[in-house]
Amino acid sequence: MKQIKPVPYYTQCDTFEFKALAGELRTVFLPLIARRFDMHHLNGFPHQAIIRYVAQWKKDFPYYLRADIAKYYPSVPAAKLVAQTQIAYRDLLSLPHVPKKFKDRFFLRMAAWMRSLPMEQGIPLGSAMSAILAPLALLPLWLAVKRKYKVKLLVFMDDVLILCKERYMLHEIWPFISKRLSADLGVSLNLDKTKGGRFAGSRVEFCGWSFAGGYARVAEQKFNEFKQRIAAIIKNTKKDDTRSFIKRINNKIDGFGNYYKYGSVQRQFHELDCFIRIQARGWLSRGVSAKAYANEELEKLGLHSLLNCYHKAHPKKTPAKKQPVPPTEYYEHKPPKIDFGTINAIAKHSETVTKQLSQVIALQRKLLNALSNLGLTF
Repeated sequence: MKQIKPVPYYTQCDTFEFKALAGELRTVFLPLIARRFDMHHLNGFPHQAIIRYVAQWKKDFPYYLRADIAKYYPSVPAAKLVAQTQIAYRDLLSLPHVPKKFKDRFFLRMAAWMRSLPMEQGIPLGSAMSAILAPLALLPLWLAVKRKYKVKLLVFMDDVLILCKERYMLHEIWPFISKRLSADLGVSLNLDKTKGGRFAGSRVEFCGWSFAGGYARVAEQKFNEFKQRIAAIIKNTKKDDTRSFIKRINNKIDGFGNYYKYGSVQRQFHELDCFIRIQARGWLSRGVSAKAYANEELEKLGLHSLLNCYHKAHPKKTPAKKQPVPPTEYYEHKPPKIDFGTINAIAKHSETVTKQLSQVIALQRKLLNALSNLGLTF
């Protein structure tokens, strides 16, 4: 029997008018959020951004508080969302009051959406207005936490990971958030998913990641859910459609692998690859021995691998080859060669000049003696 969601989790599609309003709110708020929050899901961040952000700041902010709101969509009053959205715009601009221009443009239209809902408490799933107003209403609280405690925040809808410098901040921020949520929005924290500690000494899960020590791995729940999705494909795909079967499996592998490939997941990916191949062999064999579908045969059929996704994101660095030291004769400045023939010629020329000088000196002495005999002196 198909499970029916409780009444608060009703679904409702917005009219074209309300979808346009949600788009306008995004256009106005997103540039302001980008200036105040470097890691907020409304800005959109790539898959590796979460683990890189934690790795970047966990040394200076070694403590964390992971908080989650209990049944946020089914329990929050729509009227409080509208009020807190206006306060969010005021706080993002650091103004003392909500600008009249913003009220004139959005208040009556947001109130019309609020009146269109079938109940006062709870907001619908699948609504563009719910998707934008729910996170906007929490912005005043996250801004207050950031300004008061000088912390780093990772925000994804109603989940937040707060990075703190000191342990005592955890004991102050927790009750601060709890009181503000109750007063501003009439909601409370989910105590089962709210946790504080130190990155080096405990494990924390956020956005499908499990952070422990210096590693980021696939959270256990997401790991098991992926196995269940593969098993469901095995069960529901017809036995005579191999091409469709491989395609459906590959879609799951590519989506899961490309999200988690930047973490420390090599061992987990290997385990999941083994699980996928076992399941695929069982589906493909159909009375034939499973040995007929070795890993090479599965690759020929086009089955993808999670480990291939991982290796593409972590290419091996080949060490640089050492250049051989050239011998002395290949240096740029070569020592000059000794030309003994030139040296000998210079020596002979020097001897000739010396003899000629000696002869000149002897002639000068004879001339002086002859002059002195004649009685001439100089």
